Amino acid sequence: MSGIEVVGLISAVVGILTAITDVYDGLKDAANLPEAIRKVAERLPLVRSILESVEKHIASHPDEQACQAMETVVKKCKINAERLQEIFNAVAPSEPPSKRDRYRAIVRGWGKGQMVEVLAKEMLDDVRLLAEKHAVGAASETQIEQLQKAIEEISKLSPSLPNEGSVTQSHSGSGDNITGNKYGGNHNSPPPMLD
Repeated sequence: MSGIEVVGLISAVVGILTAITDVYDGLKDAANLPEAIRKVAERLPLVRSILESVEKHIASHPDEQACQAMETVVKKCKINAERLQEIFNAVAPSEPPSKRDRYRAIVRGWGKGQMVEVLAKEMLDDVRLLAEKHAVGAASETQIEQLQKAIEEISKLSPSLPNEGSVTQSHSGSGDNITGNKYGGNHNSPPPMLD
């Protein structure tokens, strides 16, 4: 991938982050907004700023080999930014269902690993990788320190949907309590020993 293509990808991510920030500005005072969404939104301007620095660095110091190494990382950033944008757009409306219910629905469609704090941490890690390894000198020391602090803070967040992905099973009364195919047997016991 050429430097121009990487710059274009980074520019797209910056545009997405700007759009997310605009959406968040309209709902930051909303009730029932999951705390993780607030914390993530507060970190996005830093991510955007560092990506803009990386973008300028690439434009002024094109290195095709470095750009090829950046391609996967920047594409992953773009995917995570697009998912974050979907989440912020989903929680933006004020009418029912609730913001939390809309957030839960979108995350359930993607799976537990797609919660806002997980997506943001992955993006923060990728941006740190870009700034420290691929575009050395693009971000200031202060930005790198702020980025590391943001990663630590996001890592410490409680899960935004703590019960997602867990299964609670209760049984009362007579009969078997078997999950899965009743005729396939219970797979909770070890297989029989063969002689």
